[in-house]
Amino acid sequence: MDADAGVPLHVLQKIAGHADSRTTEKYLHPDHRELTDARDKLSKHLRSRSGPALRVV
Repeated sequence: MDADAGVPLHVLQKIAGHADSRTTEKYLHPDHRELTDARDKLSKHLRSRSGPALRVV
């Protein structure tokens, strides 16, 4: 299954006949666009003039 399809997890779960959504999640492939966008944003932040801002959480 492809997470890029935009189909909600609970719908995929029903289609697949899984009782537990964790089972359905095991079959999902990552949304590569989302991962690429996050990587690019992090890289941009780390290369910024002010550098990475660290904070205690």
